[in-house]
Amino acid sequence: MIIYAYSPLKLRLAGGTRLVDVGCVSGPTAQNKFLVRLGKVPRIGDRLCDVNGNQVARVRDVIGNVDRPFAVVESESKGATLKESMKLFLWKGKGVR
Repeated sequence: MIIYAYSPLKLRLAGGTRLVDVGCVSGPTAQNKFLVRLGKVPRIGDRLCDVNGNQVARVRDVIGNVDRPFAVVESESKGATLKESMKLFLWKGKGVR
């Protein structure tokens, strides 16, 4: 059995803003929301973005146990599409908690 250690990826954008890797999309739910397998646990209500820094989802709930948490996320807009195995990031920058 191989166990991989999860190491969050950190990207920097212009202006000193950084994106912190939260996890990747596991799949859709019956209510048109998506499950995200988490590495770093965000707060409920946090906005998540893609690798380009575009806000694509908002955290609605955190479920599962402590060892294997998942987030239930909702697409930010009708045009934003979340795909399976898509990486999501937490936006960290000026004026953002």
